[in-house]
Amino acid sequence: MNTRIMDAVGLISRYISESPEIVNNPTQIDDELMGLGFSSKEIKKAYRWIEENTLGHPKDETRFVPSDVPLRVFTKAESSKLKPAALGLLHRCYERGLLDPMLLDEVLEKVVQSEVEEFGEADLRRMVALHLFNRVQSDWKELLLSTNTLVH
Repeated sequence: MNTRIMDAVGLISRYISESPEIVNNPTQIDDELMGLGFSSKEIKKAYRWIEENTLGHPKDETRFVPSDVPLRVFTKAESSKLKPAALGLLHRCYERGLLDPMLLDEVLEKVVQSEVEEFGEADLRRMVALHLFNRVQSDWKELLLSTNTLVH
């Protein structure tokens, strides 16, 4: 993997850990990275790396198949902001255990609050990946802090 792309991933991680609400405005992250000299191609590759390492590769996803996982019923406001493919993505992520009910609600709340008229699968995929990445970052930070306090 290109070191510049990994640098971009590290910066995205830092931005998210310092300001978790930035997850809902990826263009702000893009602007920051472009201001530091990263190309749009490098930024896209960094997002792709994050997506593949949190959600898996899109080609590996199986289509939604009903299971014994409780189904969440979307409100009218939620479903009107999501294209059918995006709704399917949310169902698959929830069914696969990538999203727990709290994180699903958090993503849906951000979708409804967003100024974007309608989220497609690619838009939602990026948002879900960044929320998962943020949670992983928080978990690691807590683990490191708890380990650090045990050492001293």
